[in-house]
Amino acid sequence: MKLLFIEDNTKLIEQYRFFFEEYFSKIYDCVSIKEGFKIFKEVSPDVIISDIEVTDGNSLDYLKSIRKIDKNVSIIITSAYKKEEYLFKAIELNLTKYLVKPISYRTLKRELDKIKFECRKDLVVLKESYIWNKTSKKLFFEDKEIKLTKNEILIFEEFCKKDFYFSLEDIFYYIYDDLSGFSENKVKMIIKRLRKKTYKDIVINTYALGYRFNIK
Repeated sequence: MKLLFIEDNTKLIEQYRFFFEEYFSKIYDCVSIKEGFKIFKEVSPDVIISDIEVTDGNSLDYLKSIRKIDKNVSIIITSAYKKEEYLFKAIELNLTKYLVKPISYRTLKRELDKIKFECRKDLVVLKESYIWNKTSKKLFFEDKEIKLTKNEILIFEEFCKKDFYFSLEDIFYYIYDDLSGFSENKVKMIIKRLRKKTYKDIVINTYALGYRFNIK
């Protein structure tokens, strides 16, 4: 699993790092919300642990944007305060847990053990900060949803996989369940429209191999 740890106390980051290494194969830490949101888009973490008040402000608004993109990422909020204002805002985020500092290792271990069994991987991170959510069947750029047609959703659903090559015939058959009326131009037009609403290289054509999604 991958962890994004947003905390502006560098001593706490070092203090918890050895503990997190028992649970996570990759640990990404930062001291600001802006940097944390950038890391989220790049690496698609399984778990986010974030302090509310960090160097560049309150993290709840950014976490709200993250939740729009990923309904399943586990989010643990940490705070030195138990303000009602924060608690009400945090409820909207469908948090895994709201923990008040100081946090014991026993408490953190209990929460991470739960996540270990419940955490699911539902996101595919593409180049240029596009994210495909396999559960909601939605495409996002940053925190904005990109509206897809029914055929585009079918293409993402079946073919948006790491190092997975497919042909125009594969697309046509999956959409129409029949190759008798195959039209190369028809499929190329679908890809062209998808590229237009996203970016040119979201689907790459490799000679002798076929097409594939440009996944990180």
